[in-house]
Amino acid sequence: MGGMSAPTAAEAPDPLVHIGPPPMRSAPPQTPPAVGGGRTGARRAIAVPLLVALVFAALQVVAHPNWTLANDSYRYARQSLEILGASPAEARQQAVRAYCADRAAQRKRSRALDPVPAGSHAGRNTGLRTCLRTNAGGLAPTDPRYERIFETRPGYPLLISPAVALIGVARGMWLTGLLLAIGASLLVVAVLRQVGGSPTAAVAGQLLFLSSRLGWWTAQPLAEGAVTVGVLAALLGAWWLLHGRRPAGAGLLLAALGATALVKYSAALTLACALALAAACLLFARPGRPPAAARTGAVPLAALAGASAALIAVGASALRLPDAAESLQDTFSRNFHRALVTDPWQRLLGLDVHYWAQWLRDQAAQPLLPVLLCLAGWALLRRCRVLGVLAAAAAAVGVATAAAHPLVSQQDRLWALLWVPVVLGVPLAVDLLRSGRVVPEPAAPTAVSGAALPRR
Repeated sequence: MGGMSAPTAAEAPDPLVHIGPPPMRSAPPQTPPAVGGGRTGARRAIAVPLLVALVFAALQVVAHPNWTLANDSYRYARQSLEILGASPAEARQQAVRAYCADRAAQRKRSRALDPVPAGSHAGRNTGLRTCLRTNAGGLAPTDPRYERIFETRPGYPLLISPAVALIGVARGMWLTGLLLAIGASLLVVAVLRQVGGSPTAAVAGQLLFLSSRLGWWTAQPLAEGAVTVGVLAALLGAWWLLHGRRPAGAGLLLAALGATALVKYSAALTLACALALAAACLLFARPGRPPAAARTGAVPLAALAGASAALIAVGASALRLPDAAESLQDTFSRNFHRALVTDPWQRLLGLDVHYWAQWLRDQAAQPLLPVLLCLAGWALLRRCRVLGVLAAAAAAVGVATAAAHPLVSQQDRLWALLWVPVVLGVPLAVDLLRSGRVVPEPAAPTAVSGAALPRR
């Protein structure tokens, strides 16, 4: 065929009379690897998240005028100033001045946007003086029981103290919030790379975090930012623990829970209980569902999380820290301005029924979060169920916090951790949709390196 004549019998080699070693088969040609390709990929996987963080920081500099101190921010600032050596009276005065100056600047910006301004532009100084005079004894509420709720949470005031000492109260708290948001976004990148997500998915998760309500609250001058970092670090430690990196995973998990307990011991206790329950779910799941390594690692995870929860609970009781009952009294007495109630738990149950019904109506009206949660759940179920269980534990902290404080005016802040499954699951959906196939879960931690990760 094709102009070629078949060999004759005389020309054809006879395999029976062939003497000597068998003929060598030529290996198929191979394309030489690109020199430095792996290193280039690894550098790119590190450089792009850092570039995103730099752009985010620049945007926050532009957005800084819209950033304001809250009532809770004043209390954390006052504690920080006392840590730095100021007397209680000096710390209160400086914190009040920072709060009032911030509020006066905010009112000035609002007046500049008013098409029919009322009064003169000199009102800013008048407003500042009025605020300082009104709050000379500190911002309300000043009840000692309310103050004690903040005094027993020294973690965030300690965290902001270096920046406050260097550049003042308002700028120092802004800078700390910015660094917390960037650090949390890089933790999102690390978690997604550890579970085998592509560099594109990792950056998508970082962008989603920074543009979501979770990222916004992380950057605010409140303790929520430190809690978010603690939660994400605990998830990374739990993942390592479940996939063979026992010492590193245990160390990171315990450090994250300990640091979170200093910031908000109630959040740390809830997170430890949720992780212990997550480990139990992995341990008793149907064989073959979680990888064998994850099932084996579930035992130490359950033990460490359970022991941490018990230690936090015993420590809080021994130190007589404000408990859930006192927190409920704060809620139902309007920060102890009214008489205490005799049935706080019954009132909480009744209020929660109406609160979550309203929450469902709100989500139906603006269904972005439910839609993203469904997409994330689909991706985590098909791509990485172990991460899905851990992300659900983080979301449970937000749900429990909102359920314990069913305040509509604060709901966006209190259940912000519901975004954790979204920022970890939706990027994996990107990988699934790009590849068109289900990639098996990694049985061991994936090195955070462009050369070691599967390319998608």
